[in-house]
Amino acid sequence: MLAFSEEFVSNLDSGQDWEKYLFSWLRTKGCYTITTHQYGLLDEAPYIHCPDGTKLPQPDGMISYKSELSFIEVKHKTEYLVRDYPILKTGLDLISFRNMQRIKDITGIPVWLYFIHTGGEEENRFILAQEIDELPAPERSFTDSTSDSQLAVWPISVFKNKGSSDKLLEFAFEQLAEQ
Repeated sequence: MLAFSEEFVSNLDSGQDWEKYLFSWLRTKGCYTITTHQYGLLDEAPYIHCPDGTKLPQPDGMISYKSELSFIEVKHKTEYLVRDYPILKTGLDLISFRNMQRIKDITGIPVWLYFIHTGGEEENRFILAQEIDELPAPERSFTDSTSDSQLAVWPISVFKNKGSSDKLLEFAFEQLAEQ
């Protein structure tokens, strides 16, 4: 296993970098990828335009695997949202989660959440992936005591698809070395 300096990991801290590395890694696993985030001048995600005139921010990308199409939303974390010892929990903004549920409902296309945890001890570094319809109802939490922004939070144990983020870190390191 490769050892990574904190400087290397911090250089990949950008969510966009992690999206790119995850999609590249998924291609090595036989997936076709469609990145929907525009890495360009405006750095703005595209929208799904609904017949009623509403717009929903589109997830980070899509994959096609064995003729099945899925949306992918990638979240990079350097620490867990809640450390309810010994239970580690992760999550995302509740509004974003509800938007993804709505996208799944109106398009019929599954939406997968990928949480890439790279901080802390080796046993706490994971890639967690789950189709949102297979997740239990999230717990709700506030970002802090002064905020009214709510989070959708789950214990990491509810994710059926879990692997070491070290493999993705190794892949990202190889990609950087080739540049």
